[in-house]
Amino acid sequence: MSRWRHSTPEGLRDLLGVEESETLDFKRELWSDGEEAAKDVAAMANAQGGEILVGIDEDPGTACAARFVALVEGAGPEKEAQRVRQWLKHRLRPRDFVDQVELRWLVAPSGTAVLAVRVPAAARGCMAVARDDQRKGSRFRFPVRTGRDTRDMEYDEVLQRMTDTSRAMRLQLEALCSSAPLKTRVQFASPFRFVDAGGPRLMLRAEESGSDGEIAEIRPSSFSVRLVAHYHTGVSKGRVDNLVGREVEVPYPLVRALWASPSGAVKIALNGYIDYWPGAGRLEVSTG
Repeated sequence: MSRWRHSTPEGLRDLLGVEESETLDFKRELWSDGEEAAKDVAAMANAQGGEILVGIDEDPGTACAARFVALVEGAGPEKEAQRVRQWLKHRLRPRDFVDQVELRWLVAPSGTAVLAVRVPAAARGCMAVARDDQRKGSRFRFPVRTGRDTRDMEYDEVLQRMTDTSRAMRLQLEALCSSAPLKTRVQFASPFRFVDAGGPRLMLRAEESGSDGEIAEIRPSSFSVRLVAHYHTGVSKGRVDNLVGREVEVPYPLVRALWASPSGAVKIALNGYIDYWPGAGRLEVSTG
């Protein structure tokens, strides 16, 4: 399923009754202020990304889409969209992020126009909004959407986000898996090792081609891979059948690179090895 579930003609047909969320924001009217528009986009980008739909009136009691509203389009739809994009270019930092934001006009079942703003998650660092009124304490603000609300991040949150690589890796992995969520094939570009009293020995996949496993779960600080291949130690050629179905947890800081292979699998290079300890039945990523 596409991550842009609602900002399509089909999505609008099923929208009424859908509740606002961290990834879905309803606006009754077009923005009249550039800083406000940039705040809403930056807040979405600094969270999980998502969709902003302008021209939707929500039920104040349930926060669900209640009706489509006719927007005032003084300069026409395309000019209005262009004005919003110019506001974002002027207010958002870094500015090149605006090129990733998609604005499109859709026709609602009611016949009215809806401006759909598709906002990807900011993979590195966080988005800032330039202010006019610096008496508020800072030239920039760093909004983030939490649930249905928007707040400004504190200094320590911004500092932590600037140095965190886990978020970038998670977002990249989610993008690679978007076509087949949680079922994407995985090939490790890092070696497996069989570790016992005799020390570590390299393990080879019994099949020369194929996948090592599939994505089982994606979490904020790590992801897990469920193994589907058979392996053997290079010396004895003995199969290690009991690895099939086992899961290995991979912390993002131990991932060196992620990319899509020509076969469509997600290739994963680690800063270390995947070690199997048969005595303890343990499977883990090791840097030693």
